[in-house]
Amino acid sequence: MEEDEYKDTEIGKIPKDWEIKTLKDIYTVKYGKSHKKSNNGEIPVIGSSGIYSYTDIYLAKSDVIIIGRKGNAGKVYFIDKNCWPSDTTFYIEPITLLISKFTYYYLYNLSISGNDAKTTLPSLQKGTVESIILIIPPLEEQKRITYVLSKIENAIKIQDRIINSLQELKKLMMHKLFAEGIGHTEFKDTEIGRIPKEWEFKTIEEISYKIKAGGTPGRKELKYWNGEIPFVTISDITNSRIYIYKTKEKISELGLKNSSAWLVPPNSLLVSMYATIGETAINKIEVATNQAILAIIPKPCFNVEFGAYVIKYYRKFLYNKNIQSTQKNVNKAILKNFKIPLPPLKEQKRIVDILSTIDNKILIEEDRKKYFEALFKTMLNKLMTGQIRVKNLEMREND
Repeated sequence: MEEDEYKDTEIGKIPKDWEIKTLKDIYTVKYGKSHKKSNNGEIPVIGSSGIYSYTDIYLAKSDVIIIGRKGNAGKVYFIDKNCWPSDTTFYIEPITLLISKFTYYYLYNLSISGNDAKTTLPSLQKGTVESIILIIPPLEEQKRITYVLSKIENAIKIQDRIINSLQELKKLMMHKLFAEGIGHTEFKDTEIGRIPKEWEFKTIEEISYKIKAGGTPGRKELKYWNGEIPFVTISDITNSRIYIYKTKEKISELGLKNSSAWLVPPNSLLVSMYATIGETAINKIEVATNQAILAIIPKPCFNVEFGAYVIKYYRKFLYNKNIQSTQKNVNKAILKNFKIPLPPLKEQKRIVDILSTIDNKILIEEDRKKYFEALFKTMLNKLMTGQIRVKNLEMREND
């Protein structure tokens, strides 16, 4: 857009044919009302953190914008059906002809602050909401901006459905593979359920060369940290896609020597013992770990990828063996004596191939979702500031 097509405003440069108004000029801001959690009906009850119940009566009609007032103050929702905004929210209704979803996108891009609180609970005052400055493009351009952003948003929702379907498929396949194996007709009962008759049922200790927890160097000793040794914590495991290639933190040789940490060779199996019991990962590089993680060096009869899948699948049984404390934990003794099914090595690899194929498909779809999310963020900003104009965009009726 040429420079002379902009005008200066209190919120910066915007296209000359756009207007600026306060939210109270074009919307009525209303308080939501309390509603007991009942789940009787199909009309959603919306709090500052989203839907928390359902009812059979509504307070606001469809295509309403809801803004968190307390708690998750400033969070913006667009509800395309009749709903009940709760007393922790505001809801806004247009006074004049306006595309409400356009306003929702604008407010979403604005990131409303919930800093009106005089207590530790974030909150938002009605006057603050009413004084929000809105940009008002011509009605037809509002429609086109909304059209573009809705298309990208729908693509994200489609990706969510695909990912959820694949995750369900993985759960079903894990249940089938670990209970029935591949091509078996005879089975036996074990303490963790039915498994093929010819499979072994072994403790982790029996199929491992070494099982050992790590340790954390003193945090106050700066010389122990920011060295060259990757240091695995539970967050590295939970954020990994099975394999760990890098870590958030590193320790020094001095940190290693002055703690219980040890060098875990590549392709070992890492298992969380604290809080998130039974999460697994495989380190593809030499690492050290903290004390909340047990590293397992498997024997040749124990495929490390199979181990990652099977322990994670049966972790509910591991969790049931936890030490009763404020934080649920297991220890080395519990894990090394934990029994898992052990198919022949060839079958372990076939099971891994099936599950890793699904995992790889999930990763592809997750990356595609991230692409659409990044595109939405970029287009939202550029469309709402007039850097990209779509006023002449052709909208397809049934698209």
